[in-house]
Amino acid sequence: GPIRTSSLDAPTMKLTGHKGSVYCLAYDPTGQVLCSGGFDMTCLLWSATGACANFNVLGGHKNAVLDCRFAADSEHVATASADKHVAWWDANTGARLRRFLGHGAIVNAVDTVRTGAAPLVLSGSDDRTARLWDARSARREVAVLEDDFQITAVALSEDGNGA
Repeated sequence: GPIRTSSLDAPTMKLTGHKGSVYCLAYDPTGQVLCSGGFDMTCLLWSATGACANFNVLGGHKNAVLDCRFAADSEHVATASADKHVAWWDANTGARLRRFLGHGAIVNAVDTVRTGAAPLVLSGSDDRTARLWDARSARREVAVLEDDFQITAVALSEDGNGA
């Protein structure tokens, strides 16, 4: 048979910990950490090697976590929530570093810049806006893009120069 090259203990791993549906999954850029977010208003961070141990919980949203993305440095996580907020977390300590306020409805999606110096976050919401945030500041958004319809997915170019 084929040679197994994964660092997991088994070909299929079951991650148990959320107290409801899981709505999003994201790997960090190194592929060593997995973030899962869901109905229970938390994100769980998992080792993506060995037994896939849960090593941290990101808690603080007041409604379901609908999307999550790691920053380019693998040290931070951006989350989008049905509580109308976008959050910026320290993946090592579990502390919420920023809460971005500005959306008027459920925030469906989030993306982060994968290269470059500025930690930019893009979010999309049922309020029909996409908002660009600079994670170094808790001030208002850097830019607002309006649409005629709810925004259910967002994507930034690799260097953050385009959405």
